[in-house]
Amino acid sequence: MESNNSSDNNYQRGIYLQALLIALANKPEGIKVAELGEQSGLNDLELHRLLKQLEKEGRVRQKEKGVYALNLAKLMPPALLIF
Repeated sequence: MESNNSSDNNYQRGIYLQALLIALANKPEGIKVAELGEQSGLNDLELHRLLKQLEKEGRVRQKEKGVYALNLAKLMPPALLIF
């Protein structure tokens, strides 16, 4: 059985992941890691861990060094991507 502390940590991590996805959605051209850190209040280590998790899941892509953007092809069903 999962401890209450572990459950709280998972909940907090989920909140941070959602906050990062929202911040990325507001900047479709991409957002710098430093700006994400300022907006989220996360330290560099936490921020990079979360970004790597999102990148591994395919929800985020690294456009260039230090700049991340949403991977819209992964987030939207194919029918919605056709205009």
